[in-house]
Amino acid sequence: MFNEETAERVGNEPPVNTALTAFFQLRQSDTLARKVLYDDVPSYYTWNATSRIFQRKQETSVDCHEGIFKSDTLE
Repeated sequence: MFNEETAERVGNEPPVNTALTAFFQLRQSDTLARKVLYDDVPSYYTWNATSRIFQRKQETSVDCHEGIFKSDTLE
């Protein structure tokens, strides 16, 4: 529940890395990520819960894009 107490706690101790902030970091270092929307990230990347980062999938190659992989599964 979001209230004054929780707002203050989150403000003082923000999460280290959420999926959204990891997406923004990914866009800084990965040219493919700059071309996809946040909703499309699971098609090309998996979320590593331990390190809290997105990693490119290594499954099906995308036509005309060497080293780029895509999957329809959500992880």
